[in-house]
Amino acid sequence: LFVNDTIPASTSVLYDSFFNFGVEDILGPMGQVSIAGFNPVGVDVFNFPQARVNNTYQLADNLTFRPGNHSFTFGVDFRRTELHTDLPRNARPLLTFNGTPRAQANQAGVQLNGFIRPEDLAAASAPSGILQTVQTDPNSKINLRYYQYNYFAQDDWRVRPNLTISLGLRYEYNSPPVEGQRRIERTFADPSLALVPGLGNFLGGRNRIYDPDRWNFGPRLGVAYSTHLLGLQRASVLRAGYGIFYDQAIGAVVSQSRNVFPNFLTLNLAGGLPNAIGGNPIPNSFGFNITDPTLPFFPCPGPQGVVFLPIVQPGTLNTLNPAVPLACLVAINTSFPGGFGFTLPERKLRMPMAHHYSISLEQELNPNAVVSLAYVGTQGRRLLRLTTPNLGPNAFLIPTSVNVVGFQPNISGVALGPGQRPGAAGATGGRPVNQAGSVAIYESSATSRYDSLQVQLRGRFHRSTSYQLSYTLSNAVDDVSDVFDLAGAPALPQNSFSFAGERGPANFDVRHRVAYHFVAQLPSFKSRASFFRALFGNFQLAGTGSLRTGQPFTVNSIFDVNLDGNLSDRLDNTNGLIVTGDRRQPLRLEVADPTTLLAAIGEDGRIGRNTFRTGNVIEMDLSVSKNLNFSGGRRLVLRGDIFNFINRSNFGVPVRWLGAANFGQATETITPGRRLQLTVKYSF
Repeated sequence: LFVNDTIPASTSVLYDSFFNFGVEDILGPMGQVSIAGFNPVGVDVFNFPQARVNNTYQLADNLTFRPGNHSFTFGVDFRRTELHTDLPRNARPLLTFNGTPRAQANQAGVQLNGFIRPEDLAAASAPSGILQTVQTDPNSKINLRYYQYNYFAQDDWRVRPNLTISLGLRYEYNSPPVEGQRRIERTFADPSLALVPGLGNFLGGRNRIYDPDRWNFGPRLGVAYSTHLLGLQRASVLRAGYGIFYDQAIGAVVSQSRNVFPNFLTLNLAGGLPNAIGGNPIPNSFGFNITDPTLPFFPCPGPQGVVFLPIVQPGTLNTLNPAVPLACLVAINTSFPGGFGFTLPERKLRMPMAHHYSISLEQELNPNAVVSLAYVGTQGRRLLRLTTPNLGPNAFLIPTSVNVVGFQPNISGVALGPGQRPGAAGATGGRPVNQAGSVAIYESSATSRYDSLQVQLRGRFHRSTSYQLSYTLSNAVDDVSDVFDLAGAPALPQNSFSFAGERGPANFDVRHRVAYHFVAQLPSFKSRASFFRALFGNFQLAGTGSLRTGQPFTVNSIFDVNLDGNLSDRLDNTNGLIVTGDRRQPLRLEVADPTTLLAAIGEDGRIGRNTFRTGNVIEMDLSVSKNLNFSGGRRLVLRGDIFNFINRSNFGVPVRWLGAANFGQATETITPGRRLQLTVKYSF
């Protein structure tokens, strides 16, 4: 970005002051700049600013009657939910700089070999994405509403005094959301779709946001049986249960449906003007540049011939210029490697469901101690995942020459779209549906599984100390842990067609966990003198804590290795990557060239998702309190709480982008340092 100034000015310092204004005066309104391997600068343009008002109206009632040994319960739960949101997604441009392959010409044509780093492209003002959404209507508010109809019946049958069986059935129907003025639904049959016919492939003939899913029956079964396995004075309780539970499509996903053509027009001006003629990429003789859609750079035919117009209406942030016909905008956008797209749930979206099951044995060891052993499991089905079936939004730049203009690097070349490859006769390949851009679809195709062995011991010592100690050995695996990016992994798969390597440890997987708490009443010294009793008696000591293994995380590359337009590429091998066991630096790279760990350009990495783990986490808190009793029922309580009293640094996910500075090192903690809290309470 060619902006050079020194602030504050000084007569004793020699400096060039070509511009006496800010970056946005040159580039236009700017929301965020993202350079792969670095923290982004600016505000998340996809989620901010936003305004949200949610209203839920509920009518519920239960009816219970108990004939004999049965207890029958019938219930209904009706809800109307309204989601009023204002979210101008990507209203301000997003500049992305991802690493790009190097191109080498040979007798066979053009070969991609090696990479150019993202910061080098940033220095040359050559972004792989100049992403912005232009609106035909400046009002980005939508008003969604949907209904939930829930019915259930349950019978708790006491077969014998020591045996109870619970049988139940629940039915749930969540209606598809509807926009109050049908601003979303009307777009599915908009005549302007004929200008971008490829989008119809992903709409699938729908006339609503997604089709209703009505077959959601959830049976429930529970059994509780008590006996005396270790003698009449030691009770034993066996419990088992199974049930199918349903969820609904979360509002944050449904509200993404505002991004539909032609209400929201997605642009990617990567490469800059001039970049292509007639949709065929040609070398950019002006060099890669950042094209501002608010300036009159864009040709449109008019009554007097071709005129150059701004895409964005002057005086607005991202409203389409009324002087630019939609057909002209389609032609302009087609000359860039982006294309029009949208974000929607799949047409036949199914409601997420889970099978929950457990079996436990609780055994009394003595009057003051109880031990329990349990197996708890869950299998998730039809879980939501985000995919890009027409590849991602980002282009990749192929430099053909590098010059220096005015002491600044100037890179010329071609900007190719996802799926394209350079060849001797021009670009080949492209998106699966060439007449459409990047399409983001929320699918209900992911699954998960959780298995755990849980052991717990609880009881009392000498009537003065109560305690509980538990241990959990668990394994949680899934295809994706969230529909939004997490600290340890991106939401998008490496490959939206094969999903290869996506099955792995869940982001919240904790293999081992030990937790405890205790409350101990210290001696009151009733036989000692009153002064001694007042000073040292009536103290209470309490503590709580947990020890657990670290969370999994994925190592991703700062380069779009498979050239699919998404920065979600994983490693191909781990040669030279050392797992240290050091909580502060879990990974250490011992090779000079990190790209040797990546797949061949155009291929997917073979290392699976969430292969690595952070350091373990220990949290221990302690509390000391003292009661001072006075006459008349008055009491003064002095309490001191020490959080993280061992002052341990529990590090979070390290820098996990291969090629980034400080790769493998944790730069932040997930728990605060030692804190002391003092409390005084007077009761009267």
